[in-house]
Amino acid sequence: LVALGALLQMGLGLAAVQLSERVFLALMISGVVLDSVLPFTMVFVPALLRIPLHVEHTAERYGLIMMITLGESIINLGLQRLSGSALQYTAIALGCVVIYSLHAVYYHAHPAQHDHALRLSRWRGFVWSYCHSLLGASF
Repeated sequence: LVALGALLQMGLGLAAVQLSERVFLALMISGVVLDSVLPFTMVFVPALLRIPLHVEHTAERYGLIMMITLGESIINLGLQRLSGSALQYTAIALGCVVIYSLHAVYYHAHPAQHDHALRLSRWRGFVWSYCHSLLGASF
């Protein structure tokens, strides 16, 4: 079901390139909606048809994605045009402090292995993974 949705999204994206701007926008919005709705369907898949999830590996992968995102934030701070004002240097330094604080909160606040959201229930795991999408976008 997810593979079918991914193929549909790719088809919409390729078709949208050849169409007018209004149709392109409508197709892109429908692709975003599909991308948001399809993972909800995985919660209802029977246990026999689901692929087993390795919790530690999945949590590590999400952590690596957050690490890349935090690194990109540092790079964006470093790419600022410097005017030489003390205010700008202060803003960049405080930005680095905020990014380090986010790093410290994210990487040093771990639940016990048996209390991880991915182990407790499908819904909690689903919310945990979706919150990482929002968290990555906010970084």
